[in-house]
Amino acid sequence: MPTNQALILKKPQMIKKDVYIFHGMNVTFEGFSLPTLLIDHDELILFGVPLAQDFFKIITAISSIAAIDKLKYIVAFDTNPQFLSVMNLFANASLMPTIVTSKANTLFQDISLVKQPLYFIEDHQYQLVLSTGKLVRFIETPFMPKPGSFIAFDHFTKALFSNYLFETKERYTESVNNPKWIEDAIQTLQVTIPSSDFIHPIIEKIRNLKPEVCITTSNKIVFKSRLEALLIELDRIEFTNSNIGSISRKINRFHDYSSAIQDLINLLIETYTLNKVQAVFEESVIKIDEAGKLIKSSSMTEFDLWNGFFNVLYAKQGLSWIAVLENKVHGLVRDKGYEMPSLFSSSIIESERKNAEIALEKLNLEKKISQLESQLDRTVDRLMKDPLTRAYNELFLSEYLKDEIQIRIQEGFISKDIALIYINIDNILRLNAKYSKEVGDETIQNLGYLLNQIKKEGDIIFKRSAPGFIYYANKQDELVINIAQRIQNAIRESDTFVEKITASLSIVKLSEFSTSDPVVSIVQQMMSLGENRIKLGAIKGTNVIVDAQTKIDKPINGKILIVDDEQINLSLLKSLFFNLNFEIVTAKDGIEALEIIKDSAFDCIICERNVPKLDGISLKLAINDLTINAKAMFVLLTYNKNKDIVLRANQLGVDYVLQKPILFEELLGFIQRFIKLRRSIQ
Repeated sequence: MPTNQALILKKPQMIKKDVYIFHGMNVTFEGFSLPTLLIDHDELILFGVPLAQDFFKIITAISSIAAIDKLKYIVAFDTNPQFLSVMNLFANASLMPTIVTSKANTLFQDISLVKQPLYFIEDHQYQLVLSTGKLVRFIETPFMPKPGSFIAFDHFTKALFSNYLFETKERYTESVNNPKWIEDAIQTLQVTIPSSDFIHPIIEKIRNLKPEVCITTSNKIVFKSRLEALLIELDRIEFTNSNIGSISRKINRFHDYSSAIQDLINLLIETYTLNKVQAVFEESVIKIDEAGKLIKSSSMTEFDLWNGFFNVLYAKQGLSWIAVLENKVHGLVRDKGYEMPSLFSSSIIESERKNAEIALEKLNLEKKISQLESQLDRTVDRLMKDPLTRAYNELFLSEYLKDEIQIRIQEGFISKDIALIYINIDNILRLNAKYSKEVGDETIQNLGYLLNQIKKEGDIIFKRSAPGFIYYANKQDELVINIAQRIQNAIRESDTFVEKITASLSIVKLSEFSTSDPVVSIVQQMMSLGENRIKLGAIKGTNVIVDAQTKIDKPINGKILIVDDEQINLSLLKSLFFNLNFEIVTAKDGIEALEIIKDSAFDCIICERNVPKLDGISLKLAINDLTINAKAMFVLLTYNKNKDIVLRANQLGVDYVLQKPILFEELLGFIQRFIKLRRSIQ
């Protein structure tokens, strides 16, 4: 036994209920832990393996707060050269706790002679269930500091035992108050692990666990706010350390490749159907049952099964099926450290190698323009996103719609409709007046958040120029009116606003427009109609929905027939009047126009003089013989305005003869005054 002087140490310090750290023991950065103790009812769990010279200190310290024979587990994050010696000391003291470690650690330390039972985290879904039912979860942290390293999280105490993940070589007495600690922790990781690709998935998992306290291997205590600050900084960093990583390939052979293969099989079934997938693997070394479940072969290792799966798939279906899985495979390799299948290295990756020289030549140019691109991205972001909600704005929606509609027309998918749902907060001005503009802005922000929560995959939320949003419904696997009602209900029932609010909605669909019009014109008409309908909703009241079926007593501004065989002129005038809330009908020749005029009344008829089949003058002559539309305003457009045309027009009662190209504002003024006078008389 050591002398009394050797046993002098402080009593373990409780930093959170049932979590204790130790003082007065040795710790270095090169693979030796200063343990932490977790007490769970009648079980003690020691996180970390102490140095051999600290064995009696640790036993004495634990005994000062609990019975040492209750030590049930020792979590060996790493296996250092003294590991066997320390485990023998425990065995000699008749202490046989289960050793929790990773299989990857056995690559670098033979632990077959350990007398205590072994518990490999890979065999237990990276978790340990205590006798009370409480759960300890483990996360692999390769190269931190060893390829087989991992960390632990206790779900009950919310304590993260981070091993060397956030460790520094500096010994800060109060790490949580020292601003240099975060900088040193990041620098340590940058020289310890191969690249930031290893750290980002770990940071994401830690964030999801939401730890309240973190204990490093040297017993630095990091509380929630400080830890969150570090996680944010780590999530931002990008680096590559080319001096590390030569032994990483050994580790990933211990992964559960069978589960990964099953995930890939499920993806193939989703893409190609179960029958087709079963047919591919018939009479091959890869077996799947009638339900599409992988049947493990006792004659194949997990790693051989992994490569065999891709070899069979390539032999039967070629690269087309491999391509379906490529993103998923790269994700497994990048995020979970799986071995890249040999097939990828020999075919797909080989293609990348051939492009390496070209990529190298581009590198210098890319560096020169990267700063300009970054500046351009920031500028585009400011132009395309609403500063309040960070949602894309109407300018972006306009460009997006042009592309989507053009694709549908080119590929013949115009039957796949597009719907825009305009959303307007009822009484937003009253909220601003009652509370403040800031509260109004917060209401808009909360609405944007709510819409993003309830939208379906593939749908997009855009910010209107007015206080509201536009919901872009893409897939439409349900009726658009149902989507609109679901949005209204969610807004009305939400408790996220300063007070209960309602919203009025308008719906406009691509199928309401002619695809023969230019795409730019279709987009302008869709967006203009959406705004006009939402304005109509405001007139009708609150919490209303306006669409093509909504009854409108009469057009707000008037009804116009435009007759012109020049598509550009026809579309331009249609768009301009449509944006001003006129109801527009078009015809491309005089006969078509006459048939329309016989059945429908108009406020104004605008006609090109030389339209085919029945010219403008003849059309006016025919209209004069009709009861309907004989008193409608008639405007004749011509490229050759002369005395004879004007005289003939006057004889037939043509109201205006305008020289092309016309001044739209002049034409608009004529029409507005005519309709105003006509309605005042009526």
